[in-house]
Amino acid sequence: PSDLRYFEVQNAYAAIQIFDGAHILDHGTFGSNSGYIGAYKQTATLVRNCTFGNAGAASAAGLEATGNYWNDPSGPRTGGSGNGTLVGDTVRFDPWLTAPPAAGTEFNSIRSRNHVFNPAVGVPFVLDFTLSQSASWSVTFKDGNGGTMRTFSGNGTTASISWDGKDGSGILVAAGSYTYDVNAGTATARGRATLDPARAMTLTSWSATPAIFSPDGDGNGETTTLSATLSFPDSSLSMELRNGSGSLVAALPLPWLPYLWNGKDQQGSLIADGTYTATLLSVNGPASTSAATTVTIDTTPPSITITSPAQNQTYSNLTSGASLLIDVSASVQDANMCHWDLALGPGVDPTTWSGLGGWSTNASGLIVQINTANLSNGTYTLKFWAQDHAGHIVEVRRQFVLGNVTVSLSSQELRVASAGTITLTSILPVAATQTLTLVNEAGAVARTLVNGSRGAGTYTDTWDGKDGAGQRLPDGLYRWISTVNDGTNQITLDDSARMHTEYQFTGSGTVLGGDSFNNVPITGSYTNPYPAQVWFVYATVYHVLFGPSCDPPFFC
Repeated sequence: PSDLRYFEVQNAYAAIQIFDGAHILDHGTFGSNSGYIGAYKQTATLVRNCTFGNAGAASAAGLEATGNYWNDPSGPRTGGSGNGTLVGDTVRFDPWLTAPPAAGTEFNSIRSRNHVFNPAVGVPFVLDFTLSQSASWSVTFKDGNGGTMRTFSGNGTTASISWDGKDGSGILVAAGSYTYDVNAGTATARGRATLDPARAMTLTSWSATPAIFSPDGDGNGETTTLSATLSFPDSSLSMELRNGSGSLVAALPLPWLPYLWNGKDQQGSLIADGTYTATLLSVNGPASTSAATTVTIDTTPPSITITSPAQNQTYSNLTSGASLLIDVSASVQDANMCHWDLALGPGVDPTTWSGLGGWSTNASGLIVQINTANLSNGTYTLKFWAQDHAGHIVEVRRQFVLGNVTVSLSSQELRVASAGTITLTSILPVAATQTLTLVNEAGAVARTLVNGSRGAGTYTDTWDGKDGAGQRLPDGLYRWISTVNDGTNQITLDDSARMHTEYQFTGSGTVLGGDSFNNVPITGSYTNPYPAQVWFVYATVYHVLFGPSCDPPFFC
């Protein structure tokens, strides 16, 4: 906190900017071309006995600027009320000085409460002030025509008056707006009061936003904004915080609303994690009301534990009984879980990721299975990411090594007549004995390409469509079978999975009608997705709907 007293500002844009804390600006003069006072955050700054030119004050919340001269006796220009300096709607300026401070008696402080009041519910208009020296004082309330409704007077350095809306004869005045003049020696001030007999003591829209926050010092989600709508904003406010069993945890005075709360109790100690019932108490004289909401303090980030795979664990279909699946088992827990995601990327520090799944609830056990059928061998990174509703983000990464035994074909069709060949590529993650054979449709061995020991690596073997004696093999479907044994584990890979039987596809070609009576054949063009034996089945449209065959009335 700091004070600035007896100062002058001329020709300065944004003359004083207040970002935090409690400060006092006293007896300052802002020239006609000077800037303004700006309070950009919630603050308890007091501005008093200042004289403003054509630039005033603006505030986010909590800027007290009563007892200042705003360049005109009618007060500042806000909401169409006065003709003086323009001030922001959230600046508290009423009451104001009707002339610049002068030598003699001054207001050390002056403040009104319940600008709009209703004595019927126990809420009077209240004015408090202190003087720089003892003096006789008077407060006179007037109606819109300048007629005197009520006068209070006294002597001394302090005064507090409470107006119940009655005139000097004890009769309740009519509903409406009134002005009041305060005179204390050379000190003069003016303000407004509105009697509203229909206004009840209400408190609505009491909330904490966000409802879950994390005052843990990481700079993210440190506070929650407490706000409510009050029919009498000058009421005395406090918040009671109770835990799930109803025990009182904290009772905090609230100087204003909206209020940024940092999760601490009245002694400045951080309140333990948990969900609490926050009750706002609004008291104004004998009148009071309350409302409750819930608020959650959560300083604990999500917990992520990956139990499988282990760090840098190697997976191989050679050691897993030919399985191509990797189980990812983990636990992700948080009392206020928002969302979690699991992704997979190539390498130790991936730049691209593939999503594996995610959810918004806690999870434990088998999270997902990774199918490695289409993954190349090498190192991969799992990224487990979780965020809770308090804003905590946790990320855990885990690397594993994939080393599958694989065999792949360079082509699915071999044209022996044009001296064509195909290449079979084998990848062995470890040194092993490999047998690689080609068998025909009956399962008989047509050619053995490999039968021996090989070190870890990638190997290519070429087949020219001939048997071991160099004789051309009959046309037809052939598949490869590979057996790999590292001395402890053995796997047999069979190309049968590549073979498609009774595969039917339509719409990939064009059929042109013929005329069998004039020796014009039916012709057609098509694209076959696999090497295969092909049948053309001719039938009426009606019969095709029930599945074609080569039996009558179809023909092939």
